[in-house]
Amino acid sequence: MTLACLGLGLYALAGRSSPRPYLTPVAVSPARHSENTREKEIDDAVAKAQLHVLDEVAWNVFGTTPEGSSTSGGTEVLKAAALVLCRDGYGPVGALKAFGPEVSERVCSDEKAAGGMKSLSGLADHGDLNAATALAYIYNAGARGVQRNALESLKWARLAARARLPAGQRIVGDHYLGGESLPKDDRVALEWYRRASVQGDLRSQDTLCRQYHEKSPDPSSLESFYGRSQLAPPLRSDILAYAWCSLAASNPTGGEDAAEVRRRAGRERDRVAETLSAHQLATAQGRVREWRMKYPGLHRP
Repeated sequence: MTLACLGLGLYALAGRSSPRPYLTPVAVSPARHSENTREKEIDDAVAKAQLHVLDEVAWNVFGTTPEGSSTSGGTEVLKAAALVLCRDGYGPVGALKAFGPEVSERVCSDEKAAGGMKSLSGLADHGDLNAATALAYIYNAGARGVQRNALESLKWARLAARARLPAGQRIVGDHYLGGESLPKDDRVALEWYRRASVQGDLRSQDTLCRQYHEKSPDPSSLESFYGRSQLAPPLRSDILAYAWCSLAASNPTGGEDAAEVRRRAGRERDRVAETLSAHQLATAQGRVREWRMKYPGLHRP
């Protein structure tokens, strides 16, 4: 007897006339299909929300959206900071509520936030300067489960600033400008913003743009920041306002938030330009060219 005949005989004994080449599809009820579709929609929304949180935290804490963050998921520090700051209405990511409570609850929780804070603290204690920067921001802004602590924020910000991290320098500037953890000193605050700005930090450039335009610091203090120049002696705050607004408006930092800051800086630059004479405008534009040559961080328009 051949194997084929044996196979047919076995199927006959089992009450079946011939082998089936495929499995019979299992019917799925409409309710079950709808449930599966809903679950997939939620999973997709969770993934989108997680990327949204990472991008928001990258911008608010570090002043940039890292290249590839939307595909790589960001760094370990960025992920930990996102867990701390992602709660609805807290930190920079209140917009997460737009995804709805069901999605928000999967992305954020008190337990995840506590784990993120523990991870950041451990990394910072072992010398991770990005983690120190994140802690400086979190303690300065506050978050659910993390009480604001200006002195703790300043401690970590100074550590990052001494290592020339632009975000750390910016946060130190915030402390001097706010006057909570330190005696208020606008002049020193502007110097810290300048240090971050010449490294390409868009948020610091935008702050200088607005500070010089709106508050017009004492011109006698500006020379110590920038020195005398053959292009513009003596320095004027409106010339510096135009220069920093111009640099902020052309800063290539990515992301929707950065684009909005660029547009605002561009409008501010145009308003300042209307108040300058032709000679003053040429002086301000010369400053921009001079700084681009002097500081590598400003070479990226």
